Amino acid sequence: MGLAELRGPAGAHIQSMIDRSGARRAGTPDDIAAAAAFLAGPESSFIAGTGILTTGAVICGTLLRRGVLAGQGDSRHAGPAAGS
Repeated sequence: MGLAELRGPAGAHIQSMIDRSGARRAGTPDDIAAAAAFLAGPESSFIAGTGILTTGAVICGTLLRRGVLAGQGDSRHAGPAAGS
C-alpha cells in the first residue's frame, strides 16, 4: 500500500491498520528491497519453503486483537502464556 491509498477513501481504515501494527508506520520501497536483498544473499542460504511477510506486523497485530494469537507470549495479552 502506498501514500495514494492513505489519501483515498479507505485512508482512515488503512491508517488504523498501520497504527495497530508492530512497526507503527507504512512500509517503504526500501523495506521491500531489504527483504529481497536478504533472500538473494548468503544469509538466507538455509531458508526453504517459507513466506516472509513484509507487513510491519500488521497481520500479527490484527490477529492479536482478534484473539487468534492469544496466549502466544505477547506481553500485551492479559491471559497466561501458552504452556503455562
